[in-house]
Amino acid sequence: MFDNNTDNEKVYQVLASHLISKKAVGILLKMPFTTDDYYEFIEELKQTILLEIKNRLLDKVIDLPENLKVLDAKIETVELKFSALIKKKKNIQNIQDFETHVPSHLLPKLKGRIDKEFRKTPALAINKSTDVDFWFQFLDLQELKDILTNKKNWNEFADILSSKEKVMAEFKDMGDLRNCIRHSREADKITRMKGEAATLWFEEQLKE
Repeated sequence: MFDNNTDNEKVYQVLASHLISKKAVGILLKMPFTTDDYYEFIEELKQTILLEIKNRLLDKVIDLPENLKVLDAKIETVELKFSALIKKKKNIQNIQDFETHVPSHLLPKLKGRIDKEFRKTPALAINKSTDVDFWFQFLDLQELKDILTNKKNWNEFADILSSKEKVMAEFKDMGDLRNCIRHSREADKITRMKGEAATLWFEEQLKE
């Protein structure tokens, strides 16, 4: 099937229309084809599908005005910094530590998301089931807030984040703006101003 270069390109184009990339083809053609190759193929297929979804179905997000893209990136950076801060302050080294310091009411929903991901991509269950950073990826903005403000955790963050009430209010304002951006809803002037101010406040608190 892949003897003639001209024909090869046509075959690749046909396969690409079925979301099978050149890299995926290369994996499938490995001899011998092992279990690890199968999981690598599945992961490559998954990434290709996700990219196609992003390009086709989330075009409204992709076509956001540049200033909103910048805001969305800033909020995401704040989110990542909070994950890193929690991990550092609580000295979370493994999944047992993670489950100890994450409020118990958050764990069932979180584990449900992760189990769903493992069912979709079995290779992840092998490679990521004990990866703390992978688990942190499944916490949303409000859940990070719940961890920070939980009574058994708060003392370790109070010196950085002022009062608990202030933090909860700023998280709400930033979250409201994030939801508008991610769901392609127009943010009214007040929501946007409050969300921008909250993001800026968190950036200041999280400076190294």
